[in-house]
Amino acid sequence: MTLPSTGPITAQMLMQQYGGGSPFQISDYYRGGPRVPNTGANATVPTSGAISFANFRGQGGAGGGGLAASNSGATGTVTQNEPAPASQVVSASGSVFASGGSGSYTCTWSHLSGSTAIPTPGANVFSPSFTATVSKNDFLIAVKRCTVADGVNTPVVTDMSVALNYRTNL
Repeated sequence: MTLPSTGPITAQMLMQQYGGGSPFQISDYYRGGPRVPNTGANATVPTSGAISFANFRGQGGAGGGGLAASNSGATGTVTQNEPAPASQVVSASGSVFASGGSGSYTCTWSHLSGSTAIPTPGANVFSPSFTATVSKNDFLIAVKRCTVADGVNTPVVTDMSVALNYRTNL
């Protein structure tokens, strides 16, 4: 949707067009920032400096709102009574949620930190499963980054925490 070219522009209108929530801060809505794509459809929205609701009159074009991504995290735990094996395969699943933008999403993954024994998902996996062998009474943790793109807006990232635990009842 294109924002009106006359009349009032409200915070609610900007959040509906480009995404966002409370508390609203207009400084989150610079062109080329995380919410407002740096495209001709937003030409009068400044990239820095003074910004006001008036800058958004007639802007937005067919952008469909700002691209956003979040995730569920992934935690898996195996608990066994002793005597238990020295190691165990542990699995966990998570989900990435994309919204706004054009609605045609892609996802690329990278390893950000933690154990490299937890594999990094392949491209365009929005419901990844993580599996690794964990030593008895130990755990593996990692952070995997999903970069979500829609081919229109600036890509966004969401960092998924992964924890795989193997414990025994002593």
